[in-house]
Amino acid sequence: MDSQVIIIGGGAAGIFGAIRLAELCPETKVTILEAQSKPLGKLKISGGGRCNLTHDCHDPRRLIQAYPRGQKELLGPFSQFKVSDTWDWFESRGLPLKIEADGRVFPQSDSSQSVIDLFYSEMKDKKIELRTGCRVQEISKNNEKFQVVLKNEILKADRIILATEV
Repeated sequence: MDSQVIIIGGGAAGIFGAIRLAELCPETKVTILEAQSKPLGKLKISGGGRCNLTHDCHDPRRLIQAYPRGQKELLGPFSQFKVSDTWDWFESRGLPLKIEADGRVFPQSDSSQSVIDLFYSEMKDKKIELRTGCRVQEISKNNEKFQVVLKNEILKADRIILATEV
């Protein structure tokens, strides 16, 4: 492995980020640390258990207007990984999507479990390690490596990605 990346947070953002990182940098060892015993809990119940994946709005400047507390921060990401990219990503992996009358996009299955199953399949395929019950106690940098302190061990990584709530 050329490098080690630890992602702190096993929610939808952390897991999707891990999968994309492994796709774009297959030589990188990716580990996700999740404090809870069950990752993706919020994804499971999102959209009434159906998982609203995106919105049928292809103009990033219009799309960010739906996020009053993060418009400025979201313009870049929504411009780089567009709604069409999201749609293509899920469908190319065998998860058909549908647009509802109000523009929300859901899996055709109307089940968030189909998204969870896809994420787990992708993590397995890309050899992403998901560690649950891992509460990070401290992060520091020693020379060129980060040290992530858990209750009973210290992990080292070249990069750290935080995908947690504040």
